[in-house]
Amino acid sequence: MKTVRTIIGILVAVALLAVAGFFGYSQLVEKGIIHIKPGETTSKENVITEDFRGIIITADVSRVTVCPSEDGKVRLEFTGNRSITHEYRFEFDGEEKEQNLIIEEKDNRSWIDRMLPVAESLEIKLFLPETHPEGPEENYGKLKINAKTGNCSVKSVPIEWTEVSTFSGNIEISSVTCRGPVGANSESGNLKMSDIRAQDCGANTSSGNIEIRNVIAEWGGFLIITESGNVTFEDCDSKLESYLRTQSGNVRGTLLSGKQFVTNTAIGKIQVPESEGTVEFMIETTTGNIVIEVKK
Repeated sequence: MKTVRTIIGILVAVALLAVAGFFGYSQLVEKGIIHIKPGETTSKENVITEDFRGIIITADVSRVTVCPSEDGKVRLEFTGNRSITHEYRFEFDGEEKEQNLIIEEKDNRSWIDRMLPVAESLEIKLFLPETHPEGPEENYGKLKINAKTGNCSVKSVPIEWTEVSTFSGNIEISSVTCRGPVGANSESGNLKMSDIRAQDCGANTSSGNIEIRNVIAEWGGFLIITESGNVTFEDCDSKLESYLRTQSGNVRGTLLSGKQFVTNTAIGKIQVPESEGTVEFMIETTTGNIVIEVKK
């Protein structure tokens, strides 16, 4: 009987989706056939006064934004609905000897509801002071974001290092200075990084494009990998060796200083300056072009 009920449930869900596509989703909501309204969301804001250093954010469907606080306070804003809920807590990291702010999203939808559209306004938004409460020389610790489908944005916040991952969303990191690394990983989303100073910089996506502008790896290098997307970088530089790879995309960019260029492409064209200095800059692509300039 359980198998029969499951099959019936699947057929009902498919039928609803088919009818929704024919008549329009909003009409079905108005008629009461579908009860979950995509725009029916509620927002809740929390002012955080507890001390913490690290930040870990986990999201299933919401987009995640970490941005400056205009009033100098740490504020956390959730936009959810009756099925997508959020919570935060504090946990002590015994290895790092610091307290972390843990932010989690809970997807309480039934499997049938998961086949229906999700409100685009769902969001986790964390506001941090542009200057750390203990002074301009201090930063928050690690910022780690793990999202599934939502876009992620990190901008102008004082953090030690950043790691942002998402399955299908886009990632944008800008205007941060980190003593540690900055990394962005997505299965199919586009990655943008700009105005960054960090130890080193990593970006990895299977099918998205990677765009890097005014990023300096002050103590390390770049590790940039995409299977089918293009790689574009402008006004970038690294202290140590770097590696860029794309299977079928093009690689184009400008560096601020000369490098020992090591390039490889099967059928694309290669246009790079003469090598200079001792820092290796390796670029590989199978079918794409490689075009690099060095600004003097």
